[in-house]
Amino acid sequence: MLSLHTVREGERLSVWSPDGRVRFVDGPTRFWTFRERAEHELELELARAKGRERMVFLESIAGMQVDLTRYLVASFQAPDRLVRIEGAGTTPLLHLYPDGGPADD
Repeated sequence: MLSLHTVREGERLSVWSPDGRVRFVDGPTRFWTFRERAEHELELELARAKGRERMVFLESIAGMQVDLTRYLVASFQAPDRLVRIEGAGTTPLLHLYPDGGPADD
């Protein structure tokens, strides 16, 4: 797909090629892409910040001895998957089953 992109002064765009390579385009400029995906660095940084914020929140809940399994299940109004957290080892393991349970082998 052919797309025209505009990068304003002070902005940066990440352009991803189909084979996984990335190049950065700094503004101000306009350019065409063909079969490439472009993302603003500001949007990527916002997504990273939300992820870090979510991790701090979940770590603080775990520090208050809240049952994370019950919290995660309660956060879905109509749960469409089974959530199980195993904490027997040194690192807790999160299991998400999209169809309501583990697959039968």
